Amino acid sequence: MLLLTVLSFMKSSELLKNLSTPAQIVLRPMLLISLVLHGIVLMLPISDDLRKSENPEKEETVKITKLPSPSIPKSSPSPKSTSRVTPQRSPVTLAQTPQRRQTNSQIIINRPESPANPSSNQPINQPSVSSKLSQTKKQQTSETSNVVQTDQDKTSDTLDESDQNYTPPQPAQKEVNFFAIFPRYPGAEKGSGGVLRPEFDEATYIWHIEEDLEKVASKFEKELLPNQDFQQPKPLKNEGNFRVYEVSNTKGNETKYLHLIHKDSKTSIYLESESYDLKELVKNKTEDRAEFLVMASLSTAIETLKLQYKLKDFNVEDDLNTLIEADKFKRAIFDFTIARKTTADHPISPQELANTLNEQLQSLEFEPLSPTGDGEYGGGTLYKIKKDRFERYLILTPAKDEKENLITVIILAEDDPRQ
Repeated sequence: MLLLTVLSFMKSSELLKNLSTPAQIVLRPMLLISLVLHGIVLMLPISDDLRKSENPEKEETVKITKLPSPSIPKSSPSPKSTSRVTPQRSPVTLAQTPQRRQTNSQIIINRPESPANPSSNQPINQPSVSSKLSQTKKQQTSETSNVVQTDQDKTSDTLDESDQNYTPPQPAQKEVNFFAIFPRYPGAEKGSGGVLRPEFDEATYIWHIEEDLEKVASKFEKELLPNQDFQQPKPLKNEGNFRVYEVSNTKGNETKYLHLIHKDSKTSIYLESESYDLKELVKNKTEDRAEFLVMASLSTAIETLKLQYKLKDFNVEDDLNTLIEADKFKRAIFDFTIARKTTADHPISPQELANTLNEQLQSLEFEPLSPTGDGEYGGGTLYKIKKDRFERYLILTPAKDEKENLITVIILAEDDPRQ
């Protein structure tokens, strides 16, 4: 090639001689430059690979397609593709070399599948037949496993429910009356049996049995207590024919006192909210004792309400002025000893408080709780509490806590506050 260039230059030189002098001056340098450039280009090494292949980045944008293989099952899900597949007259196997043909002014290239991951700058080819089959099998296996696992769970639930030892989830239970669930002594009968005056028979929990005190005490200490609801009883007093135990529930948030009194071959079993000595139980006047027993029952009902709705104690010195109409409660007839209040964290309506308290009182043989007269005092509802000759008045009055949240306070009155 270089020799041909030189000969061409020699012929061009002879032609220049026939030209005019100005033309020779212009064309001669151009011939020299052309000769030098041809020589440089011809001397450069040229790779066979570069001659045979073209840079894909310089090629016209192409679409990738792959003919469907007859070995793919019809049930296999076909991968989604946005490119248009151009049908071929003859199937292409994976061993074939890349081919290219012109169709509708678009270049379509059939390339063999490559095990290497495609680069992020190149179009992602569809997975090979074996890859698709493997992926499909894994997907079907996963789906089957999920179905089997679900069926097993359902079967397990069914078996558990049919199992005799199966215990279904229980809903949250209400706080239960301490006296109602305290263990009953086997064979004991209601009342004191004449060990105490008849007025004591109105107490919430009082029983008697013809057994000596030592046997009754031993049975409570070793068999009846402790149990799932109550802790081990703590002896407080042991005076011959009289014993007192402190008993708390398993949560430790409520405590009562068990009194055992023996007389004339009988033992009276008396559970009360306070601890008493024998003289206090025997020598109190009948009238005072009857009122005391009723007040103890009322206190028990309100304490049950406190546990159920997470009420707080009402402190007169700190809380009295939080009442909406505080001036109406600055009289001696009001008893704040068992006054309780709701909280903003556990809101409860006055009506629901009244309904629940009414249930508790009726279980303790009180008359139904009902509003009195116009049923209003101090901004709240006024109720009358009655059992036999015992009467008290209860007000569910509104108040505000330290954050100005509206709450309800339970207050007792010895007489009708409207008078």
